[in-house]
Amino acid sequence: DLTLDMLSLVEAQPDLNDLLVVVLDRRATALSGLEKHEQALPLAKRAWALYEQAPGQHKSIEPYQLHYSVGNAQYFLGQLEAAEKSLYAALQSLDNSSPGELSRSTRVRVTQLLGSVYRRLGQPQLALEQILLSHQMVVENNGPDHPEFFRSLLSLGLAHWTAGNHGEALSLNR
Repeated sequence: DLTLDMLSLVEAQPDLNDLLVVVLDRRATALSGLEKHEQALPLAKRAWALYEQAPGQHKSIEPYQLHYSVGNAQYFLGQLEAAEKSLYAALQSLDNSSPGELSRSTRVRVTQLLGSVYRRLGQPQLALEQILLSHQMVVENNGPDHPEFFRSLLSLGLAHWTAGNHGEALSLNR
């Protein structure tokens, strides 16, 4: 297995830790994109563990990306409480990172996913708060002509519906 070979290489060459963390995270992200979350989660967790082994030595990846990868896989595997913790860790890490396009787009995805976690946990008001926040960021970052705006609007309508605000949900989805 390529991943095991790379782990052996990093143990022999610790300066390759950064590269392996990136590779593991990208592979976990790709597997999640293919809906292979049960394969993605161990890779994402391993990337995080390697990241923690060499604090302050990573130039190619931010901790919020790793927390998001773990939280995303946990969400789709139904590990909602664990996903909530991972996503909050991603938000805390984002608060400590330098602002940029990647951190802004990640913050949108994290708050959107956190809203979905709350919706599945049966906490519609918390879900609505997160999804509303995510929608506001999409509007600020991209404007109303961006495709992400319409996806965000649909999520906001669903959040309003779940929270019992049926009139608001219907008006948003028209």
